[in-house]
Amino acid sequence: SYTTNVIEDQPQIIDQFFVSQPTNQSVSLVTGLNLITPPLENTVELTARGILSTIGNSKEIFSWQTDTQIWGGSVFKEGQTLLGSEFELTGGRGYMINMSQSGTWQATGYVRQQSIPIRLVDGLNLVGVPYPDGMSAKSVLPTISGGQVITRWLESLQIWDSVVSVPNGPIIGQDFDLVVSMGYFFQVSQDSTWVPT
Repeated sequence: SYTTNVIEDQPQIIDQFFVSQPTNQSVSLVTGLNLITPPLENTVELTARGILSTIGNSKEIFSWQTDTQIWGGSVFKEGQTLLGSEFELTGGRGYMINMSQSGTWQATGYVRQQSIPIRLVDGLNLVGVPYPDGMSAKSVLPTISGGQVITRWLESLQIWDSVVSVPNGPIIGQDFDLVVSMGYFFQVSQDSTWVPT
């Protein structure tokens, strides 16, 4: 439902609103580590235990803690039992999932129609850029206050790949597109909020 106040009989402009049906998106996962983010707006709460239960061949999922700058919450499989501290997966944040064999995550939700403001803290931030499609690391880095480095995880090679802003110089490194289902490390020199546009 959508509610707005109207003024008697005068024409007026109201905020945009969107009506859509839930959809599915397949996210391919390789053997080893994969850096992911929810590519759709969740229709129900998406939890670490829930995602490990639904993705075959998954072994562990963990999150990055920006306040301590270390890997934090983790849920893992011990046989058929799920152990570890539960956490919710939200849009705008990235997560590392470990796979024993390649598989597919069938994400369900609504296609995002608007940007999610992403809070960044001084240091490393593991984020997802779920909207819009078609941005590249080199075009995004200058739009981030204090933006220094954007790093992706190359699943096929199991290595890091970065673009770097050289002080008073160019942005160096091989450019890459930001994909709505992948997580990225943003290194910044100051706290700020970034809105992907």
